[in-house]
Amino acid sequence: MKKLIVLAIVLLSSGLAQLTAQEETKIERAKFGIGTTFFNYNDLIESDFDIPLPRMILTIDALEKFRIEPSLGFLRTDDDTFYNIGLGLYGKTMKPKYNLLYGIKGSYSSNTFDNPDEVITFGPAIGGEYFFIPQFSLGSEISIKVLKIDDNSAIYNDASIIARFYF
Repeated sequence: MKKLIVLAIVLLSSGLAQLTAQEETKIERAKFGIGTTFFNYNDLIESDFDIPLPRMILTIDALEKFRIEPSLGFLRTDDDTFYNIGLGLYGKTMKPKYNLLYGIKGSYSSNTFDNPDEVITFGPAIGGEYFFIPQFSLGSEISIKVLKIDDNSAIYNDASIIARFYF
């Protein structure tokens, strides 16, 4: 687990160092949005319940070609509480009505049951979003993730559909 965390820190810091080494791109102001995953393939398969664990996403376009996306998801039942905290760092290629996103994302998930599970995921992601109007986009994302649960690890793919509203 320590190796996975060290790898994540090295990759994040090298990506941020490369970003700051590039010529700074000026934009008029940062763009903010809020979104949600209303379909996530793996949540439907892995959940013990009939409903997936949706995630709320805060979209921050800090630079013209760089996006930061923290996320939070939770589900409370009579017996347990599940939660997910994540962070995505993306490069962005813009077209008039479409953004192509590529980068890395990671998350930490846990529950409060008698025998809690802690799950760490990390991996590359690629996606896109189409703007129906300047303030609303619908997109999708696919990723390959390394999953760490206690002393076990796995690699899997993830796919989701995301709706975002921009301010």
